[in-house]
Amino acid sequence: MPPAWHEKGNVLSAMKRYDEAMNCYRKAAELDFKPFDFWHDQAKECYDLGKYEKALILYEVVTEFRPTDVNAWNNKGNVYYALGRYNDSINCYDEVLLQDKQHKYAWHNKGLALNNLGNYNESLKYFDNALVIDPQYVDAWNDKGIAFYSMGKYVEAIDCYDNVIALDPEYTY
Repeated sequence: MPPAWHEKGNVLSAMKRYDEAMNCYRKAAELDFKPFDFWHDQAKECYDLGKYEKALILYEVVTEFRPTDVNAWNNKGNVYYALGRYNDSINCYDEVLLQDKQHKYAWHNKGLALNNLGNYNESLKYFDNALVIDPQYVDAWNDKGIAFYSMGKYVEAIDCYDNVIALDPEYTY
């Protein structure tokens, strides 16, 4: 059972009070609460605060010692993505997909990274895989539309955006 400090940190994080949440996680770590959970939570807080380099260091520790933690790998990929290191992010998403073929976020995120590298055609495969898992995954429909638009395939892009609008008329990216 996690200590109250850790749980309080989770609540503060949900309230977007990140600095206070980090202080709670630190206190939980002082009490010897599962260090990897602490590092994972602190890495997420760093990411949410835009402290990407620190988040990356923490995710490195978590993925080194818990190599089957697919959420840590996915989040580590997100940090690389935020840093513009798209090939590194793809490597992390590949690690997730080796372990969990149903991880819709890894499929989607790899598609995003490929889009940013200009590999629009290839990115479509990854968006499609995410949509097979969850046909109502609005972000995947939106980003698939961006890929089609980037390739000059406007009719296909409109079809994707029609799906976005049908699923969530007030969607904002």
